[in-house]
Amino acid sequence: MKEVYFIGGSSCSQKREIATEICRRNGFYHYTIDDNMERYLQRGLRDNKRLLSVLQNLHSDSIWLRDSTEQLMVLFQFYKELFSYVLEDIIELSKIYTVVAEDSGFLPELVSKVGVSNARYVCIVPTEDCQRGQYALKEWLNARFDGCSNKAEAINNWIDCEEKFTKILIKRCCEYCYGVLVFDNTKTISQKADIVELALNVNRECYNH
Repeated sequence: MKEVYFIGGSSCSQKREIATEICRRNGFYHYTIDDNMERYLQRGLRDNKRLLSVLQNLHSDSIWLRDSTEQLMVLFQFYKELFSYVLEDIIELSKIYTVVAEDSGFLPELVSKVGVSNARYVCIVPTEDCQRGQYALKEWLNARFDGCSNKAEAINNWIDCEEKFTKILIKRCCEYCYGVLVFDNTKTISQKADIVELALNVNRECYNH
């Protein structure tokens, strides 16, 4: 099996762009949970995964108008239910490619459970000001909550949930002895990728031929 580098983190941290740049430089395979979400949800439905099955049938209001703390609890449980599917795919991919596995779903407690070392996992989060500022630039934000009866409340709940998620990630990374990189907008994607490569001890000899 080839190397797998894990990048977790919260929204607006540019972790996807950073992972893309690292893969471009080194010829690595970029894996994200988001890109496979529909397949995982369908599989969860077939396997009677409780939360994955329930979420597919909920109205938007039932998801986004609930309290942000409750949303956060659901989010963590959601990632836990997905993780066995995610891990299967990464193991198969790593038989062929060096993989950069990047997504918010790579929680410290989940990667720790499968033995990922602190030299192969890093969490990327934005500064609070940077995170808030990025929300205004998210073109998809309004569209995401189109089905809600109160879109403004839904957006505020989601933002509050994401900010709580960031704080919990930082705390849990400390508990599990994983590194956290906090970025603002003063560095380019290339500069951030340099820092992440150092944090992950990227081996440039792992190029996928």
